[in-house]
Amino acid sequence: MSAMKVIQIISDAEAETIETIIEKKQALENLNILLKEDDKYKEVLLKCISENEKIKKDYEQWWEEVITKYNLNKYQSESLYVDYTQKCIQLNDI
Repeated sequence: MSAMKVIQIISDAEAETIETIIEKKQALENLNILLKEDDKYKEVLLKCISENEKIKKDYEQWWEEVITKYNLNKYQSESLYVDYTQKCIQLNDI
């Protein structure tokens, strides 16, 4: 099992923002799975897909802003992990 190392503390607002984004992202992904199973929900599925794309952009933008703000661009983005409950960015030593 790989170790996680805290490399940056984030603000309360940043933690709250990413928590909301992650929760929405997960809910939309789950809803998308359920809606794909029935053609009668096609219109709702299309709306879900559209919202999911917006949330993905919000997620990517959040990471870009945090990486820039805290000068984390020396790390591979794939090895960064946000823990919004502990309000920190961790490095996964892969």
